[in-house]
Amino acid sequence: MGAFFDMLEARLSSRPPRPLNLPGLVLRESAVLVPLFEREGVPHILFTRRPAHLRQHANQFSFPGGGRDAEDPTPLHTALRE
Repeated sequence: MGAFFDMLEARLSSRPPRPLNLPGLVLRESAVLVPLFEREGVPHILFTRRPAHLRQHANQFSFPGGGRDAEDPTPLHTALRE
């Protein structure tokens, strides 16, 4: 693992999760993957492009993932399924 990923892991693990509080909004649980890779010492993030035929969010760039279904045992399963 490169120095960038070591630094990123240290920073993320040093911050406790914070609950999201948006009064009046009912949120659906979801999960995404943030694919990171390093090429020639330069970190990159991988996005997906949604197909043009979709009714919602057509042609938008996004991370792989989405809404959690009842059969998804964990958020990781949600992100991988999507």
